[in-house]
This record gives sequence, structure tokens and C-alpha cells, in this order.
Amino acid sequence: MYGYTGLERKIIKYMKKHHTLYYVYWSIKLSIFSWLARHEPDMGNFMKLQEWFGLISDDGSPRHCCVCGHDHFGEKNHYYINEGQVCEYSAYCQCCNTVNGHWAYGNWTV
Repeated sequence: MYGYTGLERKIIKYMKKHHTLYYVYWSIKLSIFSWLARHEPDMGNFMKLQEWFGLISDDGSPRHCCVCGHDHFGEKNHYYINEGQVCEYSAYCQCCNTVNGHWAYGNWTV
């Protein structure tokens, strides 16, 4: 759990055991994030805001869904180059089927 204090880690572990509280926590966190994101025109600050809220990691890969807060991702829309190597794919939430990031040629875009 990158970027969380010790108390936040304990709270999140407790809430994961009691699923209802964990999803209430994420719904509140995501509603605050969406309000702040509407008022932030600068993309650099928007990425920092996503990282601070725990939606993406420091390399840009998605950690939690920006819609429902789940952390279960799948891959789709693979693009292959010679000899079957993947050069692009999208990470989508397996709960709400929302695309949360796109990996292409070694870099993530959100």
C-alpha cells in the first residue's frame, strides 16, 4: 500500500475484512476526487492528484478503478508486433468494465 500512513493501512485492512465499509470508504474517496478533478485544469497536477488518492502508482499504472474503487484489473485490446510480443493493451476494471489505463511501448497513460 504505497503512499498510506500506518493508521490508514490499519483502517484499510479492517475495511477489507468488512467489505461494506471498504466500499463506502472508496465511494466517499472517489466522490471527493471527482469534485477536485473537475476543478483542476493542469494535467500534471491531475496526475499527482490521482497518485495521491491511490488510483495510480508512481509509474502511472492503475491501482484502483476511478469509477468503483476496485483493484481487480484485466487486459484487453492487445496489439501485437512481430513474433507475438505485446506492444499495447488496455487495463480495465473487472467489476464495472471501465478502461482505467493504456500501456503502450513501456509507458502507461491514464
